[in-house]
Formats: sequence, C-alpha cells, structure tokens
Amino acid sequence: MDLTTNTGQLTTTATFTKPGGLAGLGFWITDMDASGTAWRDKLTFSATLAAGGSTTPTLTSNVPVNYTLGPGTIATKSTVGDIATTSSNGNVFVYFPNAITAFTMTYNNDSGTQSNPDSQHVTMHSFMIVPEPATFSLAFLGILFSRASIKLRGKSERNEA
Repeated sequence: MDLTTNTGQLTTTATFTKPGGLAGLGFWITDMDASGTAWRDKLTFSATLAAGGSTTPTLTSNVPVNYTLGPGTIATKSTVGDIATTSSNGNVFVYFPNAITAFTMTYNNDSGTQSNPDSQHVTMHSFMIVPEPATFSLAFLGILFSRASIKLRGKSERNEA
C-alpha cells in the first residue's frame, strides 16, 4: 500500500452470513513493523456482535514491547525498525471469542510519520476457529501458527511443537 499522506487509511470489512454469527474467529497479522519516520504500521479492529452491540478483539504478540496495544488497536513503536518478513517478531494474533456478524480493520500509520509515507504492508492470513476456552500462551500461538502455515503450504503433516 502506498498512502500519499500520513493521515491516509485503508478500511476493509468482512461480513459473515452464518445464522448466529461466527464465534472464536482467529487469524494472524504478520510483518507489523516500522521504518523510522518513513512508516509505522497501525491496525484498528472492531466487530459487530451477533447478539447486538460491538466488540474489539484480543490482540496477542510474541514481542509485546514492539507495540502499543489498546482496545482493538495495535501500533508499531518507532524504535522497532523494519522486521524481516521471515521473522515472527512482527506477528500478532487477532481473536474474537464471541459470535460476530462482521469485523472491520483499518490500516494506517501511527503518529510521527513523514507527510508522504513510504510503501508499506502487512499480511492477514491463517483464518481459523479457535474453540473455547482459549488460553493464548506463546506456546499455544506457536502451535497454531505452525499448523496454519503447514496447511497453507498444502502439506498434510502436523507440527507438534
């Protein structure tokens, strides 16, 4: 994405038509990083509850010191730098435990970026339903990520980390 101003943003919404909504939705965001003032990845999530009202997801990172986390928002700190796409240090797990009918994600830059930020990106992948109760330890998230990655590569074996 190449935003032309530091206040530009991209908003996308996913809608679920399953009666009663979709409970336990989880997915990965990868390559959350920054490059000084050139760009600073920031994501904001919200969702519509099947029972009415709105909610925000649980956001979990294996390197929480890299981010400012708030209700439904994750912003990369300026000190993080450009994390290699092969590194798990830029990974964040997004989890909506309650039944939702839609979620919205807004992608933009956090404060402190130059007026015309450089091109930037994050990746959203490995959508899954996580049965309750879910405890998000780093070991649990690592197993989910490795299983999802293996499945994405089309292999049938499982990685029992």
